[in-house]
Amino acid sequence: GISDSDCNGIVLSNVNQIYFIISADFLNLFYINCLCVGENFDRFFDFAVWSYNARIRKPNIKIYKQVIRKAKTNAENCIFVDNKDWNLKPAKKLKMNIILFENNKQIVKDLRKFGVQI
Repeated sequence: GISDSDCNGIVLSNVNQIYFIISADFLNLFYINCLCVGENFDRFFDFAVWSYNARIRKPNIKIYKQVIRKAKTNAENCIFVDNKDWNLKPAKKLKMNIILFENNKQIVKDLRKFGVQI
């Protein structure tokens, strides 16, 4: 499993620059679709890769590789969560662990299967 001490929280988002500017304050309030409402974004995430900065969007495999490099880890040590199954395919191809987000209860259960304490 993956323990908390081994985990980095990383955001990979297809958000565009205009939406990012409008929603920056909103993003600071939520963690994985409101699991931890009211918490500071930085408390859970070490860094973010925004598609408008990377100039690549999911599901382009290059953006997943960029996240892995920036995290300084191997794909096998990653858990990639997304609510779109087509965004999981490149992650799986790279040997990342994947979870299809359906709801809060399910994501907590699935993350715990990987040893993540929530």
